[in-house]
Amino acid sequence: MRTFIRLGGLLATLAVLAFAGKHLFPARTVGDVTVPSPLATPAEAKATIDQARRDIDAAAKAAADRASAAE
Repeated sequence: MRTFIRLGGLLATLAVLAFAGKHLFPARTVGDVTVPSPLATPAEAKATIDQARRDIDAAAKAAADRASAAE
């Protein structure tokens, strides 16, 4: 019985830490792109997504330029 209580306490602790971690570190970087926070306002999220699109477009253009220069 004690084992189940301890296991339940451990699982509850992990759930609280996962929830808190999500809010302590809201924005995350995936590759070279920053993913907006789930707590961001719609304007902040849109700005982050627009910046990510510009970064991706710039990287694609640079790759195309390198490919054409290699030819």
